[in-house]
Amino acid sequence: MVQRNILHKGFFAFIVTFLMAFLALPMGVFADNASDVSADTNAITWDSINGNNASQDNVTENLDSLPTTGTNGSTIVWSSNNTNVISNTGVVTRPTFSEGDKYVELQANLQKGQSFGGATFNLTVKALPPTDAEAVAAALAALTWDSIKGTNSAENNVTAPLTLPSSGSYVTTITWSSNNTAVITNIGSVIRPYSDAENASVTLTATFTKGSETATKAFNLTVIKKEIQTITISDTMSTGDIGSTKEYVLIEDNQVIIAGSKTNADSQLNLSMNPGKTMIWQAAYTSSAGTAISLYDGTFNMTGGSIVSAAGAAITTLGSAAVNISGGYVFGVGTAVPVAATVTSPGVVVSYDSTATGARKIGSSVGLSALPTGATAEWDIQGGVDGISYTLGGNTGFISGTGVDVIPISTDATLSSLLAGPYSLTPDFNKDTVSYRATVPYEV
Repeated sequence: MVQRNILHKGFFAFIVTFLMAFLALPMGVFADNASDVSADTNAITWDSINGNNASQDNVTENLDSLPTTGTNGSTIVWSSNNTNVISNTGVVTRPTFSEGDKYVELQANLQKGQSFGGATFNLTVKALPPTDAEAVAAALAALTWDSIKGTNSAENNVTAPLTLPSSGSYVTTITWSSNNTAVITNIGSVIRPYSDAENASVTLTATFTKGSETATKAFNLTVIKKEIQTITISDTMSTGDIGSTKEYVLIEDNQVIIAGSKTNADSQLNLSMNPGKTMIWQAAYTSSAGTAISLYDGTFNMTGGSIVSAAGAAITTLGSAAVNISGGYVFGVGTAVPVAATVTSPGVVVSYDSTATGARKIGSSVGLSALPTGATAEWDIQGGVDGISYTLGGNTGFISGTGVDVIPISTDATLSSLLAGPYSLTPDFNKDTVSYRATVPYEV
């Protein structure tokens, strides 16, 4: 019994001593483990694993061999959230160009004993360079209307030159082809249709090339015709030629509008048109001396306004100008408009003065040309004349005007026959001077 007690007491003492030693040991051990894990964690930096990569956002090469044991004995386990791009051992597989850059979170988990630590790296793995096919496709997608439009507002409203690049992104070449080079050239120059034409539709095609790969992109464009430019005349404008501005406009376009008003002209206005060009007259012009308008070449279309000369013809042609009158009013002394003029609009009145007005002495005469076919006339014989002697086709006669200043043609068949011309009239009068005038308005 005594021995048993002794043994029992000895075992109890051993147990107590062991427990005291065991309980005292972890406090130091645990403290050392935490310190080791912290030191090993701090040692895991980007510089320690980067391999040949310049930065975390530009990874293209494998990472350095990722350590599995820390210098201080920590166990290190690596984990990637996208092992297809960066494996758990640091092997980098770059995505294709089409897949684009990939973002990967790479974690290092450290443990020693019951102490833990960790480090996280946010990495960007850059995509591979494009293949030729990928480069062509990307360059095509990058070429938009905005990149070629220049100063134009929309594809259906092209009026200015385009900016056509000869190279695209990713070292691609671009060649351009227009299906209507008279309107848009292959280098992007724009030639707008004349104002008397229509807007032009053009397909402009870009062909992208790299290596043996090609692709095309078409732009369907509408080039707007030119606006008819207007030259405005005024009383402050000097008489004579309109000037270089008018010439420039007619070179740039097929048409130009003449508008405004000049009522104090003391000489004719010379309008020089290039062959094939058209001047549209809508102005009011009055000349007090001589011919009002002289035309050279081209086409003169009068659509409104007026042309009046108090001392000469309203319109003369000194070149090969064609004259068309579809609106407005014309009056001149002598031949108001060229005989070849065309009047095409109902209600247009052209006053045709078949003689020169002025003082005539006794026995003087004036030759008159035939009036336009289809014209009607009213004669004013003024100045207190006794009558008019006439010569027509070798026959002579006398028309009495005693006591009147006006002899309407509608009441005198002889005057009506004089419309056939050519003929001459000689006034007989009881005064020193006499004037007479025939105006022939006609409508078509």
